[in-house]
Amino acid sequence: MSVIFARVHFFIEAPIRQPNKMVDALSQCVTLLSTIHTHMPGFDTLCELYLADALFNQIYAELLEGGKQEKYVLLNCYFFRGSQLCIPACFLREHIIHELYYEWHFRQDKMLALVSTYYYRPKLLGQVSNFVKKYAIR
Repeated sequence: MSVIFARVHFFIEAPIRQPNKMVDALSQCVTLLSTIHTHMPGFDTLCELYLADALFNQIYAELLEGGKQEKYVLLNCYFFRGSQLCIPACFLREHIIHELYYEWHFRQDKMLALVSTYYYRPKLLGQVSNFVKKYAIR
């Protein structure tokens, strides 16, 4: 009696899933908030400054009342456009640019990429560009 053993290889493949963009964005927002809280004095006043800002006040007030916006989300009273923290017209804009530049000393293109990844404010990139040109280490 002969026994024949056959080698059989099994492959189990899991279906490729699309990453959950909303979960990733919220995770990035929470990380950003916790980092900023430890590094920036005065950051706690940001929630109050949204209502005084001419650009963000209507959208922010609508979100506070439970309304929905396509591009904006409210997380612990902080206002995000996608995963970018919205920065009202206040002292924090200059402070953010200053802190990032002097912490990393990036050139203009990398500074613009860094700021546009985490923060949103119309004309913020122009301010970053002007700051880097003015204070660049040559």
